[in-house]
Amino acid sequence: LRTGVATKTAKGLRGVDTGKVTCSFGLAELTPDVSNPAEIMDRADKALYVAKESGRDCVKIWQPNRQPVSA
Repeated sequence: LRTGVATKTAKGLRGVDTGKVTCSFGLAELTPDVSNPAEIMDRADKALYVAKESGRDCVKIWQPNRQPVSA
């Protein structure tokens, strides 16, 4: 998905090229210790912010008690 998006260019409202488009993703695994949907979303959100802080255009996976790792 990331590479597919990276090959596209975006056009603004007036047809002007707005430049390169990239995607960042944060992933979290559904494990037995997850008690509700909000908790897994929070984990994925934390991994997403690490992906954005890492220069964007990457995937990070949430890890318990550690920094999210690259996928």
